[in-house]
Amino acid sequence: MLTYRLPQFIDYLHYHYSALYEHYLGRLIELFPSFQANDNNLMIVHDPSDQPSDDEKLIQLWKDFTETDMQ
Repeated sequence: MLTYRLPQFIDYLHYHYSALYEHYLGRLIELFPSFQANDNNLMIVHDPSDQPSDDEKLIQLWKDFTETDMQ
């Protein structure tokens, strides 16, 4: 089943990772609905203040979130 997960992920970030939520709010785009848990469909709109470690953490959180959500 095709599912957009970004709205739930934003809520998850707000509740569990408020600093990341504040930094990335309005800059995350789900490119297409997910077919599988391992779909890489999250895009981050670049900002000069982005740290590679924050981007990597966010991507890992997204992967963990979608894998959990698909089970």
